[in-house]
Amino acid sequence: QVPTGAAGGLRTFVGRGVSYFDETSVNPYMQRWTLSVQRELPGRILVQTAYVGNRGTKMSVSREWNAVPRQYLSTSPVRDQATIDYLGAQVTNPFTTIPDFAGTGLSGVRTGRSQQLRPYPHFTSVATGIATGYSWYHSLQLHVERRFANGFTFQTSWTWSKLMEAISYLNDTDPVPERCISDQDFPHRLSASGIYELPVGRGKRFGGGWKGLLDGALGGWQLQGTYEGQSGRALGFGNSIF
Repeated sequence: QVPTGAAGGLRTFVGRGVSYFDETSVNPYMQRWTLSVQRELPGRILVQTAYVGNRGTKMSVSREWNAVPRQYLSTSPVRDQATIDYLGAQVTNPFTTIPDFAGTGLSGVRTGRSQQLRPYPHFTSVATGIATGYSWYHSLQLHVERRFANGFTFQTSWTWSKLMEAISYLNDTDPVPERCISDQDFPHRLSASGIYELPVGRGKRFGGGWKGLLDGALGGWQLQGTYEGQSGRALGFGNSIF
């Protein structure tokens, strides 16, 4: 096809899905706050507990302006076959004889009734991004650390958190985004690591007088270990009603 630019005027891209950039868009931003208490215990052990919160504001959300009006949608808690049949019924397509629709998804003789009920039935979609999304995060974070002494150190951290978000619309006709658990929410996370220097080699309990190759081969060894584990992510089932 040869590009026509804006020559079609209001008929540009009819029969297709269109999107546009909101020139009044704003930058999203994050706010984070924390409060922590730290104390050193006997044995060079450090204990810290903290609360960490985060709030995301003005996050971009995809908005569909050409949705089937709410009054035609079902509110039944179970499968509403009558509404499904009504919206999916094939009706006469009023655009089939207009040349601008040739080769588009609305060029057929018949089309679904739901398409003709849309505010702009000559487009399959009219979408943009708007700054109505937000998120919030709260967590309890515990940290225990033994600072290096006598050849041994370890540190352990545990986070108990919840991440909620509203960055999509459950139904295109809803006035506000849906509040739900984020698919990036991992309620529990535990990590631990440690280092232990074997008491073998020059200056150590065993082999303190070793030198040269003997000390290079058998002295100065360490044992190190790490562990990380976390909860699985939340599963989203969309609009499944089964």
